Amino acid sequence: MWRSSTWGVMPVMNSGARVWDWVKFLWSMESRGVVVKELFLYASIVVDTIWKTRNDKVHNNSSCNIKHCIDYISMCYADYGSCLFPAPMTVESPIWSPPRKLVKINCNVKVVCDSMCVVALARDYKESVLWIATNVLNFSNSVISRGLSVSYGISSLLEAFLYVDRE
Repeated sequence: MWRSSTWGVMPVMNSGARVWDWVKFLWSMESRGVVVKELFLYASIVVDTIWKTRNDKVHNNSSCNIKHCIDYISMCYADYGSCLFPAPMTVESPIWSPPRKLVKINCNVKVVCDSMCVVALARDYKESVLWIATNVLNFSNSVISRGLSVSYGISSLLEAFLYVDRE
């Protein structure tokens, strides 16, 4: 049942460890970034399930189904956890607007056999497409093709969209 936990912790049987050693071990997991409250809830549900299963076997002579026990632990953890722990908060990243005169150029290349297709796409700060430039080159070195696509994009920008900011 311990192996079904999301933390991957389980007691080492026949190690001579006492219950208090197990509790201290669980508590020390906080230094490894584990939310100890959630781990203790899970551990409590596992111990309770083991105890109930043992009592059913001893007093009612019922057989144990390990899959049923694991499902029971998961359902209890989900139910109790939703009541005891706050729902995860989503943190919204600050909204950033690019400068009004920003031009973003995306460059890409596809290498096929002995040639490649180079594409450069320019967008303004509103993501509107300003221009697209494409070219097929008789060149197929995939190592430098990305750099060549950027070079093509910049030279296309200079030819097609050159302006000087006078402000």
